[in-house]
Amino acid sequence: MPAILEVECSGSTLSGDADPLSMALFEKTRGQDRVLATLNLKNKECSTTDVFTSCVIDEKNSRKSSVKVLLLGLSQKETRVYGCDVTTLKSGDRPAITSWLLNVTGSRA
Repeated sequence: MPAILEVECSGSTLSGDADPLSMALFEKTRGQDRVLATLNLKNKECSTTDVFTSCVIDEKNSRKSSVKVLLLGLSQKETRVYGCDVTTLKSGDRPAITSWLLNVTGSRA
């Protein structure tokens, strides 16, 4: 039976002086990016486009806020690529986008 996996996009690894403004979690499919969830921290707005996606807003520490997706039915031989974009602002600096990709391969429960 395939395991249920979770992919999370957050600002938890950002430097302490980086203030996250927004987050986007996406899946790369055939060279295209399909946005699964976005979080606007300034307006506290969450937008999800998939059934098993969610947003978590941490009022005290915005770097701990996140967008997540649960993956169901991913076979052991199947790999999907997920990405995260976090837009940040540092005092006295221009906004920056930190991005990363993650290869997720199915496993058995």
